[in-house]
Amino acid sequence: MASETPLSDVRFLTMAEVALIMRVSKMTVYRLVHIGELEAIRVGRSFRVPEAAVHQYLRYAGNTPVRIYLAVGEDPGLVESAVLELLEEYGFQVERREMPVTGSWFRMFWVRAKSASPPVEELLPKLQRMIELRELDHPQSEVDLNQADAVARLLGALSLEQDALMQIGSLILIKVQKKIFVRTLTQTELVYFNRNPALFQDPAKALQVLQQGRPEQPPPPIAADG
Repeated sequence: MASETPLSDVRFLTMAEVALIMRVSKMTVYRLVHIGELEAIRVGRSFRVPEAAVHQYLRYAGNTPVRIYLAVGEDPGLVESAVLELLEEYGFQVERREMPVTGSWFRMFWVRAKSASPPVEELLPKLQRMIELRELDHPQSEVDLNQADAVARLLGALSLEQDALMQIGSLILIKVQKKIFVRTLTQTELVYFNRNPALFQDPAKALQVLQQGRPEQPPPPIAADG
């Protein structure tokens, strides 16, 4: 695994410099920082963005994040294979994979809808409905059997885990104490989770946040900085 770049070697950019590189407005850059899609640090009332974060965002812009967390990691290979099969059946292709984090088990992917597939906004509600039907053991004659089998294999793989969390874009599946919950995150909830990424590795806390109602987190102050 590559070592982290020493902080003294990191080049930080102002919001204006980022906007120039990305050829967008400063307000667009602030929005990306606010929703957690672009890494930044606060310096007084301003923000600075690592140059590497800008290049990474540009390289993977348009991809959908996928996260898998297993509290025990009884058989992570089985779960990962089931997730990859599910993504394939629903028209996604993997663009990039992060190295897994062990102890518990956590891995992140970046995927993109295949050119012949419907847009992500159409794929995720369909996947959510399929998971709900399989959890209820509800017969569904009209569904794609391959997609249904892929969902069944994923749920079967997760049966070995007491606590787990899977995210595909705005769709989140949480398993806590052997019970599965699935829902589509609102934009506000997605912003909150992106700004609090530890929630993706804490199924019980993530479920608590969602059950307590829509989280609210004030946007960072927008300050003029070069």
